[in-house]
Amino acid sequence: MKTKYCGIQSKEDLEVVAHSLCDYIGYVFAKSKRQVFLDDVMGWIQSVPHQKKNVALVVNATIEQIKPLFEANIFHVLQLHGSESVDTVKAIRHAYPTIDLWKAIHVDDRTIEHLHCYAPYVDALLLDTKSAQAWGGTGQTFEWRHIPTFIEIANRYDTPLFIAGGINKDNIQDAQHYNVFGLDLSSGIEQNGRKNKRAVEELEEVIKRDENGSLSN
Repeated sequence: MKTKYCGIQSKEDLEVVAHSLCDYIGYVFAKSKRQVFLDDVMGWIQSVPHQKKNVALVVNATIEQIKPLFEANIFHVLQLHGSESVDTVKAIRHAYPTIDLWKAIHVDDRTIEHLHCYAPYVDALLLDTKSAQAWGGTGQTFEWRHIPTFIEIANRYDTPLFIAGGINKDNIQDAQHYNVFGLDLSSGIEQNGRKNKRAVEELEEVIKRDENGSLSN
């Protein structure tokens, strides 16, 4: 199982997760309480070298708005976390074919339809809790009992599926048991709105106990 730690807001945040067991590190380039800017992120990554894969999260960004992120040559993944249409996803894929493309889908009564629509055109799908207040990072879970159905659909397209939304040390074992490709965490590894070393360690202790110490990197 892969893990992504998202919502890095500072060099100090990056130092915490760079020495963790996660596979992906996410930066939010959209209006939110965790929004960051490219020049800052480039400086942090230069100061804190690591072997994790960097993810740039955008919401309803245009191809031109994405261009500086692509040309920075520091991101391995572009995560589309808004209401981007299938045509927009296909256009972004055509414009930037050398970067992995993930599409977030907010869980509601159209989730199954959206999984079928987007899965053929992306490298991974990410399910997140739907909220009227924010596109993500709310710390709220969705109805996990539907996850097996969502996994079955994603598997038809050989598209990896990540789960996000309110995952923390108290419920991560339940999430793991659904055998999704990956888990995406943000508020679950924070204290007072910042990434916290102890919170990360406690979470990873739970993961390692559940996987008999076999957490992959």
